[in-house]
Amino acid sequence: MRHIQLTISALTILLMTFFVSCDSQQQPIQKHKDTLISNTKTVDFKLTQPLQVGDKIELSGGYDYDPLFLKNPPASKRSGTVIQFIKGQNESPAAVVKLDQKFSGEKITGDIVVLELRHVGQTWQEPTPVHIELCDFMPEDKTWKDRRQGEWVEAAATVTLVQPKK
Repeated sequence: MRHIQLTISALTILLMTFFVSCDSQQQPIQKHKDTLISNTKTVDFKLTQPLQVGDKIELSGGYDYDPLFLKNPPASKRSGTVIQFIKGQNESPAAVVKLDQKFSGEKITGDIVVLELRHVGQTWQEPTPVHIELCDFMPEDKTWKDRRQGEWVEAAATVTLVQPKK
């Protein structure tokens, strides 16, 4: 009987400790300029105006820890200039970017990428995340299904505006 009472007492203390720790206050999330500070950092990517031809941008991040578009040659980001907008897969146009350096996917090596907005209702004023299609040719101003296609190399890259068009 004594053994059962000790076991019940120990379990009671354990459960009380668990409930008290779960009820403790979490650290408040701080907002510092455009960066949300918590366990993960996220940035508000809304631009003052939509991305336009002549803007210098950087592409980074992605779904994978080691994204294909940053592998060959190895880089932490890809830089380039928006050179035109063409018909996209949906209602939003796609951005064509001439990169500063060629890179290789699994099948193609090129310095032209087509960026497609990833979410319905997303605009080029909030251009993150984007799909990246690598091309070794200049894509026509036709929808993706009606034109020559490159190689999809990323589904969720981050776009950063480095220098707006002058």
